[in-house]
Amino acid sequence: MNIKKNLFVFSILGSIAFMTSCNYAKSNQQVVVSSDCGMTWEKINAGDAVPKGVANPCYMKVVIPNFPMQGDSRFITNLKDRVRAFVHIDYDYSITDPLEFIKQAKFLGKANANADSDGALDPSAFEGAENMVIDKRIRDVSKELFLNEDIVELDQSEIENKLLEVSNKVLEPLGVSLNFITLTFDLDEQTRQ
Repeated sequence: MNIKKNLFVFSILGSIAFMTSCNYAKSNQQVVVSSDCGMTWEKINAGDAVPKGVANPCYMKVVIPNFPMQGDSRFITNLKDRVRAFVHIDYDYSITDPLEFIKQAKFLGKANANADSDGALDPSAFEGAENMVIDKRIRDVSKELFLNEDIVELDQSEIENKLLEVSNKVLEPLGVSLNFITLTFDLDEQTRQ
């Protein structure tokens, strides 16, 4: 009788341990895993179980937010007739293809570093990814686009739409899509006059 009771208690505890040890990909997250130290990645669909990296020193799991995030870029650029301006660009972006994005931002995944934890990366972890993947492309596109723009006749909404369109063409193969861009020019006193 006592053996049956102990067996029953152990089976209940084992079931609870098994159920709590399963991780599932959530709808507001994009989970990618690698079992070969980041050489190849696999996306786990929402609702599917996320495999554990037990006894694999090369197992990596990156949980990427599946919702829009904000970023900004500040730099100095030249406009038509050698007019220099300080540019501040605020943008809202979404990671549309985590498999392509992780190829560009490999540093987000670290072998067995909290690989079996449940939560997404701290949003501050994406600051470096923004700088390397998004800001650099927006800056390159902007500098090329602004060279032909006259600051006096500049239509801000038109240039924002153009910048959004061209930037998205560059960022799409990298797994990123910009949702909107807000552009601000800060001119020095001499240029303003």
